[in-house]
Amino acid sequence: MSNPSDVLIIGGGAIGIAAAYYLQESGRQVTVLEQNEIASGSSFANAGLIVPSHAIPLASPGVIADGLRWMFDKQSPFYIKPRLDLDLISWIWKFYRNCRPAQMLAGFQTLKKIGFESLAMMQHLVESESLNCDFQQQGWLMAYRSPHAFAHGVDETQFMQSHGVEAQILNQQDTLSFEPFLREDIHGSIFFPKEAHLNPSQFVTTLADRIQTRGGSIHTHTQALELIDQNGRIERIITDQGEFTAEDVLITNGAWAHQFLKKLGLPIALQPAKGYSISFPNLPLMPQRPLYLSEDKVAVTPFTNHLRLAGTLELSGMDLRIDPQRIAGIKKAGTRFMQLSGAEETTEPWAGLRPCTPDGLPIIAPISQVQNLFLSTGHAMMGITLAPFTGNLLAQLLNRQAPSMNLAPFALDRF
Repeated sequence: MSNPSDVLIIGGGAIGIAAAYYLQESGRQVTVLEQNEIASGSSFANAGLIVPSHAIPLASPGVIADGLRWMFDKQSPFYIKPRLDLDLISWIWKFYRNCRPAQMLAGFQTLKKIGFESLAMMQHLVESESLNCDFQQQGWLMAYRSPHAFAHGVDETQFMQSHGVEAQILNQQDTLSFEPFLREDIHGSIFFPKEAHLNPSQFVTTLADRIQTRGGSIHTHTQALELIDQNGRIERIITDQGEFTAEDVLITNGAWAHQFLKKLGLPIALQPAKGYSISFPNLPLMPQRPLYLSEDKVAVTPFTNHLRLAGTLELSGMDLRIDPQRIAGIKKAGTRFMQLSGAEETTEPWAGLRPCTPDGLPIIAPISQVQNLFLSTGHAMMGITLAPFTGNLLAQLLNRQAPSMNLAPFALDRF
């Protein structure tokens, strides 16, 4: 027996649930398949930042040199596991080709535009649905310990300001007055007042609850195994819990999309980038807003009852094992920048796989070879930031409406 659906969505993270919400709002009946629990993947314990100003793509001039320098430090924010992997080699070559000024500028302009649109949509979504997800708009403070790093940050900020991004450059004294949680040997900081944050798992799960309350169907612990293509349409979806049928199928399972589509003969330029986080509960003193420990690439987010530190970009395949050296590097960054003396994390360290494309932009596209199959992945560290925009755009695509913007930057075949 098959389970008939109107729209079937594979993946119950931020992108899949946002798409389900906007599709349901448009009148479609939605079914979500999630191989574990809702928000159990990269949406579970990331930094929860909504940072539209942070629009310079991962692929940008200078990042290759930084990566080579960090490769030999076991506690650095970047690591590539040495291995013979043709997909990885191809991805790195394409990434290198996108680290040029012209490509970076085009990517920045696109991410900035959709990021600020998504922020406005997130504000409306949280308010209109009364989502209990610790949403706050208190800005984002990027802190620097060294004069060299601060000078580089100022140059980067002035570039962003020239393109309309609002930011304030603070010296040491102003930084410490603004954020006393930082250590006194901080050199300076840059404040982005438009940024926001929320608890990512609470956002995704509470939005999923709204979808179910309105008749949507969510199947957890249901792993999609195969899509059966007949005459250019997906006719059946085989899972470990039985078969499903659907008028339209949307793949939003993040880093798993690469392996999943490969079975259809549709390889995509995508690599899983492992990120880690640790949490410190019940601290007597907390930062007043999210921070970024710039030299160590560590994001710091204050939630209601804990402080989360998140960082590292590790290209080691579909491997969710915790590397203690990476956790130690995040802890060390925290104590270098902040007043964390004596603080002990009591939750288990967490790791998630962020789907990364070679140009740092997501894929939001129909699959041209299959008329009822759609894909969205590759949001890297911007999944929470871009979830509302992506979900709304996907609803337009699946409803065969004219999209609200040019789809070329998000095309599957652009690499």
